Amino acid sequence: MLKSVLINLLLAVLAVGAGVVLSQRPWQVYRAQQNATDAQLHRMHLAENQQIADIQLHAKLDTSIGREELARKQGWKKPGEVPLTTGQ
Repeated sequence: MLKSVLINLLLAVLAVGAGVVLSQRPWQVYRAQQNATDAQLHRMHLAENQQIADIQLHAKLDTSIGREELARKQGWKKPGEVPLTTGQ
């Protein structure tokens, strides 16, 4: 009786051990796929943020004030306009 219980216990331990060993590869594949998914999501969020910034810039440049602001940042001044200077 004790011998059969020990044999059953040994078989159960071996079965669990084999299950653990054989399940390593699927978990590695899962982790690799999860990492790839996370990286793709990160790139997607970056692209979405860039698209939002582009849309906001385009909306700003559709106004006359926005166009003038951009032109002045690039050094444009109105004809006859004298730039203000500070006492530095």
